[in-house]
Amino acid sequence: MKDSLKKTILSIIDALSDQYWRLGRFIKTDYNRTEKLQQFIKKLPLITKVLAKINTNLVSTKKIVSVKLKGGLGNQLYEISTVLTYGWEHSITPVFKKIKSSPSGAKTRPVYWDTAFRKLPLVKQRPYNLFLYQQKQRGYHKISKPTEICDLTKYSGIIFNGHFASDKYFDKFRDKLLPILFFIDPSEKEYLTRKYPEIYLRENPTIALHIRRGDILINPERHALPLLSESDYYSKSIAYFKENFPNDNLKIVIFSSDHEFVRKYMEEIYPSIDFIFPQEKDYLELYLMSCCDHQIIANSTFSWWGAYLNENPEKIVIAPKDWFYVGIHKNWDYRYMKGWLKF
Repeated sequence: MKDSLKKTILSIIDALSDQYWRLGRFIKTDYNRTEKLQQFIKKLPLITKVLAKINTNLVSTKKIVSVKLKGGLGNQLYEISTVLTYGWEHSITPVFKKIKSSPSGAKTRPVYWDTAFRKLPLVKQRPYNLFLYQQKQRGYHKISKPTEICDLTKYSGIIFNGHFASDKYFDKFRDKLLPILFFIDPSEKEYLTRKYPEIYLRENPTIALHIRRGDILINPERHALPLLSESDYYSKSIAYFKENFPNDNLKIVIFSSDHEFVRKYMEEIYPSIDFIFPQEKDYLELYLMSCCDHQIIANSTFSWWGAYLNENPEKIVIAPKDWFYVGIHKNWDYRYMKGWLKF
């Protein structure tokens, strides 16, 4: 097959493959079900396999590991961290396809290639004969060695599909991971330092507190998450810090997409506490979270990463003991890191 023709076919299949992952996710959420569309989507993996067999040269000697990126910033960080760690651990090359957006339920989310993810190894096009590794639905499940997953003489590598929402997938490479995983430009750091000096001066303990509301309120059945702002979770968490830092003027930095609600909610209940309410781009807010001394996280991958990226060796992290409603899953221990407090 001529190279030019092969490249054209590959480009077409590449575009179709992207549509498969996006539309496949879309259909699962009960939107716009049609028989023809489902049949079309189901055929795409077969097309990819057939194409991979057209020319044996498509099997690369340089093996890679990648991921079908999905979800918001927190989920993307889990997926990327797992791929990087797996590649380093097993001496295969981790790469990421520079997709325009990330599928997330019935909508898409931004990907941060030009900002926080700018240090990641990117490719415009991945090999088409990658073996698909599907993560089990929930919990931590150790990923087997590449040679135990598939015959790498027949594939150019492995592509993961899943969220991998546990530090057990990547924490062993934390020191190597952090400088590559989440990059904030020096000019952005300078901007944040000028705008929020209280967070950086360290004169009083700062606590990042995340209140998740927007997506839970819009689609409560899909998320099945307790609305923590309607429980005693935050009052217990704040009381813990007040008891442990009785002589300090605590500064609590509030993060939420529902700014109007949380400002009124917190200032009415705690008029004597000094609150800070940042409103920045999401990846900058995540960085600000990590710069605080301690964390009160929500049942959210976003604030989970705020706590994980915090490099304070004496940090205190409080997390909700009920991550989802009872009955969704029996054991959520894989969500929490050693030493975190659960209220």
